[in-house]
Amino acid sequence: MKYFKIEKSLDPKVVGIPSNHSEEMSKGYDFNAPNSVYNWRKNSLVPNLKSVLVNKNAKITDFIDCVPIGGSGAILSEKFFNVLSWFNILDYTLADIELIQFNKVVPGFLFFYFNRTIQDNDIEFSKTKYVNIEFNYEIGEYKELEDLNISSLTELDEGRPVSQLRPVLKRLTLKKDFKFDVFCLISPGRLIVSEAVKNALVREKITGIRFEPFVELVRE
Repeated sequence: MKYFKIEKSLDPKVVGIPSNHSEEMSKGYDFNAPNSVYNWRKNSLVPNLKSVLVNKNAKITDFIDCVPIGGSGAILSEKFFNVLSWFNILDYTLADIELIQFNKVVPGFLFFYFNRTIQDNDIEFSKTKYVNIEFNYEIGEYKELEDLNISSLTELDEGRPVSQLRPVLKRLTLKKDFKFDVFCLISPGRLIVSEAVKNALVREKITGIRFEPFVELVRE
C-alpha cells in the first residue's frame, strides 16, 4: 500500500499570492491566553481560533495554510473533512474556526487535529530503519553515517547531544494490524493518507493541496 503526505499547493493559480493564506490573527488577539494558538496544546484546551485573517490576495481553497497555527492542526473545508470521514482516521478532534477575508466571515471550515501521533505499538521496529547523519561543510551535503537500531521512538533523542543532527528515517514499517488510512507521524497537523484516500480527494476535486509520496513508509 502506498502512502502520501498532504502538503499545501504552491501554485499561485490555485492558492493566489502570497502562498501563505494567513499570516496573522485578528487585531487584539491575545497570544498569551491559555487557549491561544501558542498555548492551547500544552494546556490541553480547545484552541481560540477567532479569528484567522486570510490574506486579500489569497484564494479560498479546501485547505488553508495559517502561519500562527503552524503544525498544531489543519484548517479544512467541511467538504475536505467529509471525504476523510469515509475512511479510518486516527484519534482526532474538530474545533470551530472563524476565517475572515475582506472583513467578512468565510463559512464552511473546521480546525482538524490529531490527538496522538504514531506510537511505538504501531511500529514494527525490527523492520524499521533510521540512520545517523552529519553535514559535510566542505561539499555542502549531508552524509549518512551508521544505521541506528531502535526499539522505541524515544531512543531517537536519548543521549543525543544538541549539536548532533536528528537521525533520518529510511524505512518505517507499520504493523499488520494498523488500520488507519489518515494519520500523522510527528506533527499533529500533518496529514498522511493512504492511496485510496488520495484518489478520493482527487476525484472529489479537493483544492489547495498536493501529494508527496511517503516512500519510506510501508505496511508490514
